[in-house]
Amino acid sequence: MKYIELYCFTPAGCHDHANLRLSTADEAFGFTYSISPDGSTSNSLTLKPVAALAHPGKIIPDEDLTWEQVRDAKSCYLSHIIEAGWDAAHVNALVSFFTSLDNHPYNDTPEGKQALVWYQAHARGDWHRKLGTTESFNLAILNKTLLADFKKKAKDQLVQNNVSQVSTPIALPDTPANHHTQILTQPTYTHSGTLATTCTMHHTLTHHPGTTCTLSLAPLSTYYMWHHPHPFSGTT
Repeated sequence: MKYIELYCFTPAGCHDHANLRLSTADEAFGFTYSISPDGSTSNSLTLKPVAALAHPGKIIPDEDLTWEQVRDAKSCYLSHIIEAGWDAAHVNALVSFFTSLDNHPYNDTPEGKQALVWYQAHARGDWHRKLGTTESFNLAILNKTLLADFKKKAKDQLVQNNVSQVSTPIALPDTPANHHTQILTQPTYTHSGTLATTCTMHHTLTHHPGTTCTLSLAPLSTYYMWHHPHPFSGTT
């Protein structure tokens, strides 16, 4: 009946645990002492392999999981606690808890999903800590106020992230095209074909003053652009 991180029941967590290699020392046995939270069953002393008591080396806290990881893990988690013989009332509370989260309207928005992740981490951990005490509560009943607080926190965080992205200037590559391409207005010109000529333009830009450019005049229906030879190296 102890709290277990949901990451251990995700596909990635199961893969990590399966890859653990047992050394000779891991073949040893250790004692575990089980105490029933509600005192309904007798306490027990169990002999188990030391390797079976070890956690995987990498565990992601519940609050750092994605909502998709939570949903992937909960079915595996519930099947394991049933197999482990957890009290039926506690198993039913957990089943109702995850069912309520799955069907909650917050699933419709990114900030809502983040709120559900944080709520799951907080509520389930708190429930385990308070089992068998005077502060124990019914996990199946969702705390609407706490859920709303988590959603507000998630929304504020999302807004802050968007502001940070917008305020970050986009650095354009330092290429000739960014310095020397200009859109020109169509001149008063009656020739219907294509004319190529060469002219010299003294740029007001500081990068390549005094470069020689080629002006290509396309049909009248288009705009005209200055096209510079590449690469720039002094006057070309």
